[in-house]
Amino acid sequence: MKDALHAGWYLIAFTDELTQDLTPLRLGDRRLMIARTDDEQGYGLFDATCPHRGANLAFGGELKDNCVVCPFHGRRVMLGESDKPLSVRGYPTRVFGPLVFARLTDQAEGEATFSESFPEILGDRTITPAITTEFTVPISYVVENAFDIEHFTPVHDVPRVGDMEAKLHDEGFLQIGGSFTTVEQPWIDMRMAVALQQFLGDTRAKSAQTQSGFRATAFSPTLVATSFGSTGKDPVIITAAIPTETGCQVRVSVAAFPGDPVEHIVNGSKLAMKQDGEIWNNLDPDAPTQMDERDANIIAYHSFCEEFPKVGDAAAAAPRLLQAANDA
Repeated sequence: MKDALHAGWYLIAFTDELTQDLTPLRLGDRRLMIARTDDEQGYGLFDATCPHRGANLAFGGELKDNCVVCPFHGRRVMLGESDKPLSVRGYPTRVFGPLVFARLTDQAEGEATFSESFPEILGDRTITPAITTEFTVPISYVVENAFDIEHFTPVHDVPRVGDMEAKLHDEGFLQIGGSFTTVEQPWIDMRMAVALQQFLGDTRAKSAQTQSGFRATAFSPTLVATSFGSTGKDPVIITAAIPTETGCQVRVSVAAFPGDPVEHIVNGSKLAMKQDGEIWNNLDPDAPTQMDERDANIIAYHSFCEEFPKVGDAAAAAPRLLQAANDA
């Protein structure tokens, strides 16, 4: 059974992936397209099915002004609300640097303060796309990782992890925080990290003395911003996923200040994703589970997913956030 589409924000693309005026996108059973626009966002998400005869406008369609010329019969289809007889719906879209986000609803529920809080988390950091890859596991495993505290030691060789507790905020986002204790700073050259691991072996936990803060904020079941460090100006890792027919597609990006070791952070993110992938691509997501009190944060994340607003929960509500989201 496929996951229901939620009413929160999805990271749908990196801008360097959008090489054409129209880029097809599929979310669940939704046929969508990302179109270049003339507004300050530069991109918008729209339905891709032509209301005339059902052609996919993203395949062979031609973008002209604020419409798409359908590849099937040449009809002009307006993008967004229009008095014209043929038009396709547009969705709230936000662009931060190279990251393109969108929601499949304009209802207030599911916003989870993303439009205000995410820019605050980024500050003046520069965003670098790091990873685009696919896995065969359900999409929930991706963001769950940030709340699965127990996995950091066996999977990622973190010597010690402090106690942490996930907290659901009234605004609708889920947050967790605590500390890691490592041998060196978390963003040292990965070659040095491997050398230290090989040299110290099982004694690395005893040698670990560097404490680094850990904070993760899930704005939706498929979008989390994570930081490691204790300076308040630490790099931020943005991890997001969208559903595919066989599992999920994952994008990871790094937000950092000038002088931060971005290349090392990207390499570290790639290593961590490879380590996770070895588990994900070989597990049985349908196997019965036996979780206990040590899994409290995972259980909190799954409750967050179950209770998070779904697309259609407020379908009868009048549209009220679309213009505000695009004008912000």
